[in-house]
Amino acid sequence: MIFKLKQFNLKQADSLQKMGSDSMLLGASVKGEYNQILDIGTGTGILALMMAQKNIKANVIAIEPHLLSFNEAQLNFKQSQFSNRLKIENTKLQNFKTSNKFDLIISNPPYYENSTLSQQDSRNLARHTIDLPIIDFYKYSSQLLAENGKIHLIFPYDLQKKHLHFAKQYGLYPISIINVIKENQKTIRNIITYAFNKIDDVKNDSIIISLSNGKYSEKYIELTKEFYAHDLSKK
Repeated sequence: MIFKLKQFNLKQADSLQKMGSDSMLLGASVKGEYNQILDIGTGTGILALMMAQKNIKANVIAIEPHLLSFNEAQLNFKQSQFSNRLKIENTKLQNFKTSNKFDLIISNPPYYENSTLSQQDSRNLARHTIDLPIIDFYKYSSQLLAENGKIHLIFPYDLQKKHLHFAKQYGLYPISIINVIKENQKTIRNIITYAFNKIDDVKNDSIIISLSNGKYSEKYIELTKEFYAHDLSKK
C-alpha cells in the first residue's frame, strides 16, 4: 500500500498508525522555520517527512516504539529526497536519550483513555495512552524542548483540559489553538502549539476538514495543497 504525495511516497502496510487527515492537518498547520525537529511516535513517518519538506535546512529525528512501524518509516525515509536530513530511532519517548534540544517537537500521539480496548494489542498501543500517558508526553517532551522552542500536537477536544493541565505543570503554555470542527460547529479536535513563555493573546482559529457532501473544505484544501499530489477539489 503506497500513498503518493507531491514530494515523497508513503508505504503504510505495517504501520499501526496510517496516514490520515489529522496528521496531514497537523503537519500543514506548522508555522515558522525550524532547524532541529523531533517527531514523537512517527508511525509511517508522515510528519517527519512533511517537516523535512517544509524546512529545507532542518534535521529531523523521529522516534517510534513499534518495530514494524519503525521499519516502515525507516524505509520511507531512505526512499525520500530528504533522507540525508532524517533519522529514526526505535524507542519510546520515556527511553529516548539525546543531548539535542529541539526548536520544534511535533506529535500525533495516542489519545484514547478509559475506553474499550481492542482485542489487538498493537492497535491498543497505537490508539490508547498505554505506552505514552498524557503526563509522560509533557514531562519528557518539555525536557527536550529548546528555551524558545515550540510543541505542536493534535488531540480530541474532550481531552483539552487534561492536556492544558499537564502542559502547565511542566511550564508549557498555549500560544495558538486551532479548533477542528464539524459543519454544525461542534469541536472534535484541538491543534495546540505550546511554548515556555505564557502570552495573553493566544491565537485562535478553526477549520473544517470535510463537508457533509463528502468534499473537503476550501480551507483544508488550501492549507494542504503543497503536500497532496492530487487536487482535492476534484474529489
